[in-house]
Amino acid sequence: MILDNINSPADVKKLTISELETLAGEIREALFNRLTKVGGHFGPNFGFVEASIAMHYVFDSPKDKFVFDVSH
Repeated sequence: MILDNINSPADVKKLTISELETLAGEIREALFNRLTKVGGHFGPNFGFVEASIAMHYVFDSPKDKFVFDVSH
């Protein structure tokens, strides 16, 4: 599993496009497994997987900061 080998944003930058797609699937599976046990909303989490990966791939996180507004 690719997700098991991600320890920092630098690890994401080393992945190929195909591996990034696999990573997105693994993250969705992990979210699904967690949410089916503890409850929660699936849509917002599933909808932001690729965006989160892309942000860590493109930007220099954690040096570049991200701010998320959930509009609550």
